[in-house]
Parts: sequence; structure tokens; C-alpha cells
Amino acid sequence: MARRVVQIACFLMALCAWSVCAVTNLVDRAQQAAQLPILITPTMVVQPRGAFEPAIRRVGSVLVASALLAPSTSLKAGDELVLEVFPQIAYTVLVEQVSLDINNTLSLLGKVNSEEFSSFVLNADAGNVLVRFQDNTTAALFAIVRNAADAAGTVTEFDVTKMPPVTDLPAVIVAPPDSSPQ
Repeated sequence: MARRVVQIACFLMALCAWSVCAVTNLVDRAQQAAQLPILITPTMVVQPRGAFEPAIRRVGSVLVASALLAPSTSLKAGDELVLEVFPQIAYTVLVEQVSLDINNTLSLLGKVNSEEFSSFVLNADAGNVLVRFQDNTTAALFAIVRNAADAAGTVTEFDVTKMPPVTDLPAVIVAPPDSSPQ
């Protein structure tokens, strides 16, 4: 009986130690995120509707920090941004490439939460913003769209495991025309 009590006590102490480490890690990440520029901020969540409804987890409204996306932006490769897509759901994006084309369209490419196979793409011009990124750990695909005429943008979270299959695509390799004599 005493041995069982000692085992339970050891288990509880290990659980408490793990909990303290987990909370400390969350606090450290929150403090680090608080120091990074915030690009996306949520405003409200709405019910999904439309053709992709089975694959849509949720839809919300977000504010985009347009000042960060001006053609004269100081963003550069190696910078990090915070995307808070829904209340209490935030991602840190590592910018790997920044480009500005002849039409003043700003493009940012990067990784989400420093995951090796993640992707982040942002295009912005004259107040219009299009963002797409994927969280591989939760099989979520996020699309953010903001038109210049609107104060807020729309964020849609898709479950990639429930997206409809793509079928009837043309052949990847086109066969050369038949040149043999008839």
C-alpha cells in the first residue's frame, strides 16, 4: 500500500513538473510573439456557407495591418510576423523572400511556425491583400482576402482532409503529335 502511495506521489510530482514546463513554454512564446509585428488581427467569427462547406471549419473577419504591406515596407527576409487568424489562434511566419514587382505588387514567401514543409504566400497591391498558408500539424489551410474597398478582410479555415478531390485534369505530359507515316 505504501509503495502504491509513493508511486502515485511520484507520478503527480512528474505531472506537476511537466505542467510547469508547458506553461513556462507558453508564456515564453506569448512574450516572444508580443514583440513581433502583428499583421492579422481577428474581429469576429461567422458560420461557413458555400460550395466548400463540408471542408470549411470556420470563417471570420480580420483586420490587416496595411502599413506593413506598403510598397515602401521595411520587411525583409528573416523577419517574423504574427497572424492571429481567430481569437487565441496565432501563427508566427518567418519571411524568406520579399519582392516588389513593376506594378507595386508586394509578395512575401515564407514558412509557418518554422515548420520545414509549411508554406506562406502573401500578395498585396493598392490595399488588396491575398494570403494563403497551411498548418500541417492540424491539416488546416487558411485563406485571407481583403479588398481595398473594405475595412476588414475575411479568413477561411479549410480542413484539407475534407476538400473535394481534383479530377479530370489534363495530362501532365502532352504526347507529341503522331508523325509516323500512314
